[in-house]
Amino acid sequence: MARRREPLPTVTEQCVRAEYERLERLVAADPPYRPEWLQQVQAAWQRHQAEPGAGAASFRRSAEYRQLVQEEAARPVSPPSLYVSAAMDRARQGDRGAVATVLAYLDLSPRYFASGYLKEELLRGLRGVALDEEQRAVLRRVFLRWILVPGREYGRFVGLLPQLRTAEFDAAIEALAEHDHEHVRRRARRLVEAWWPERRRERERRRRL
Repeated sequence: MARRREPLPTVTEQCVRAEYERLERLVAADPPYRPEWLQQVQAAWQRHQAEPGAGAASFRRSAEYRQLVQEEAARPVSPPSLYVSAAMDRARQGDRGAVATVLAYLDLSPRYFASGYLKEELLRGLRGVALDEEQRAVLRRVFLRWILVPGREYGRFVGLLPQLRTAEFDAAIEALAEHDHEHVRRRARRLVEAWWPERRRERERRRRL
């Protein structure tokens, strides 16, 4: 029997893989935040606090903070979080290469101080980005790995699923509802029952019998 040939990676997958390897090196190097840059951020934060309704979330969205991030991210050695946060800003403006950087970070899913907050920021940001089918395919692949691993950011990823659903993806989630691990089964069943409410009613009926 002829061996089935694996499909060639899409252009987007190739870009994501290249960025994945770049980010992997950045995370491994873990360059520290420069004290000079942190002082600039602190000064900007103090100015921001004088504005009505100021808070940490509004500060992170402010033009001054974003400018500081962009400038620091452009340095030859940049902390990975700043590099990726700057990419998210460009992705919102339609930069396809920047979207690949964001997808690669979610694919790599590194764990270090405050990385979870960045992942949530990226997942929120992607909800406002017009994704093409190749980009959605990458996110499906990444989600099917994330659903297996405990993590707070998973809940934010669920918010993207309406954009990602296909018959094949739905079937993969449905299959995970019978997974060996309880936390995976629970996550998958919640999705299945949200998508097909009759499944939840049937499960409740069986429980009453």
